[in-house]
Amino acid sequence: MRLSDTLVLVKTKFRTRRVRLFFGIVILAVLFSAVIVSLVALANARGSLNQYVASGLNGRFLVNASNSKPNPLNGETPQELIDIAERLYREKLEKEEAVYKTFGLTYVENESDSPIETGKGKKRVRVATEIGRKAVVEYMRRFQEYDDKDATELSDEFQPVNLFRVSSAYALNGSLYGLVDGEDDLDAIGSESPRTIDTYFNNFLITDDSLVESFSVNGATLNEGEIPVMVTYRMAEELMGLDRLENASDREIYERHTYIREHVNSSSYGFCYRNTASQANILEAKSANENSYAKVKYRMPSSNCGLASVETDGRNEEEKRNADLLKAIERELGDYVEPKQEMIVMRVVGVLPDPREISVESSMFELFKKLVSTGLPVDVPYIPRSLLEQNVEQEAFSNVIGYSEEHMYSLLSEDSYVLEFSSSEDAQAFIREKNCESAVCPKETPFKLILYGNNSVLVDQAFAGFFSVAYWAALIVCIVGIVLLFNTVNRVISDSQREIAVYRAIGYSKRDIGKIYFLYSIVYVGLVYLPVVIIGLGGPWVLNVLFADRLSVFLTVFFDTKSNLGFNFANVGPSSYNCMESISTPALIPHPIAIKKVWYSGLSGRYPWVDLIFPFFTSLTG
Repeated sequence: MRLSDTLVLVKTKFRTRRVRLFFGIVILAVLFSAVIVSLVALANARGSLNQYVASGLNGRFLVNASNSKPNPLNGETPQELIDIAERLYREKLEKEEAVYKTFGLTYVENESDSPIETGKGKKRVRVATEIGRKAVVEYMRRFQEYDDKDATELSDEFQPVNLFRVSSAYALNGSLYGLVDGEDDLDAIGSESPRTIDTYFNNFLITDDSLVESFSVNGATLNEGEIPVMVTYRMAEELMGLDRLENASDREIYERHTYIREHVNSSSYGFCYRNTASQANILEAKSANENSYAKVKYRMPSSNCGLASVETDGRNEEEKRNADLLKAIERELGDYVEPKQEMIVMRVVGVLPDPREISVESSMFELFKKLVSTGLPVDVPYIPRSLLEQNVEQEAFSNVIGYSEEHMYSLLSEDSYVLEFSSSEDAQAFIREKNCESAVCPKETPFKLILYGNNSVLVDQAFAGFFSVAYWAALIVCIVGIVLLFNTVNRVISDSQREIAVYRAIGYSKRDIGKIYFLYSIVYVGLVYLPVVIIGLGGPWVLNVLFADRLSVFLTVFFDTKSNLGFNFANVGPSSYNCMESISTPALIPHPIAIKKVWYSGLSGRYPWVDLIFPFFTSLTG
């Protein structure tokens, strides 16, 4: 049989079954197109998602190792702390009484200075008092301290890639007050409702630059003497005087974050450091000036971060002598502190994601965002250590901001260490084997160990599981499509038994008849495959046009990435061609089925066992 005759017969068969074949082609084309679009989109979506997941700290496997010391301020106050507070208070009273006696004065105890309060029959230490804070400091010193060497020795067998140190720092014996439009806001001193900016910028964490470099602002500059800080978006809004966004869309949040990152480094931000004596000076001046009966009136500072000075003094000589006497007693007791104030300037060199806030009412989506979020775990400004040391004179800095063993909160939150591992398995093994699970840790396991800054281990497993399920689902749909394709070709051949008999009667060989159905199956599969190719490659492009931009914005906000990394469904690469190959392969399988079908048709009816095994054989061939 000539090829032209075969093509005519194939064309005739398509005409006689055009309605059935049309619907079959449409159904199969839609099914396979859906598989290809899904596989190509999933493969490219996974690559895009991996960029977002790996942003910030999420691409790193970090473990925080912190000194484990019980906080005596939580729960019932330890009796030992109460004993220390009572002893220190007795010593204070004895010293004050002796000093007053040397000045020929009668000492009267000020009960408001007592470090002990009693409630519901139980004693508690009042950390608002000086003696209460000193008692906590003495109590905390009894616990063993650990350093870099201990952290290194503990993790040596797990071979961490890096070891970082995170140090606490505070405004020493005073507070920092942010300038408003370049002016000192004296009303903020002693306010019962501290300004948000002042609550943010009195505690700091100083850490190695390489730990936080992923959050640095592109092209950040720093002038000599300026303290480099990394702040959250909320802190940046306060510094820049931006109103907080309420119920904002992803696009609005994205635009706000972009604006902050582009402009936050362009300005420096001034703060006035005042120790407790300097704050007392301003408070005394404000109180006296507001009291019409006060004998001393003050001139408020004319420049930023200055002291109030006496303008008029209506006191008599005796009142002045008594004031000088009280000052002399304070000096003798060691309680007198000279007022100290100093202007310091900060410049933002990096922006951190805001901590995720969840509550009992939080939705599953908010909980998931918390799971995959990145960022540093403590909501305070971070200072890159090397950048600080290069840019700021250390002695001047440490006189204002630093760590002091006399500072109660320093002892409650000492240095911690962050260890970076090359894989999630190493990080998990380190936590599993070296974590301290008791209230007071032994020397063998001296640190509390938790994942730091991200949930890389969990995110890695979650995304791997999700895409594994998605690919299996696509494979199942593909198999269903292949079965339908086989059944369609098989059904056409089964319905053609009379035609095959006629062809045999007029002298066509089995080879000629097989050629007809072989070519028929090729044309049929080609008609299915053509729209599959068009839709399969065009579908991801359509998804890009419809959703890629919005998804890019959403994921940039969702993962708090440094910049818009771009989401893409339609990257035509190896994954797309592999998907095409997976669909074109089954197009070849119906051909031998057609040949076998025709060959067995000659035996059917003559040998009953052929009718029994043929359906089974055909299914095996598929």
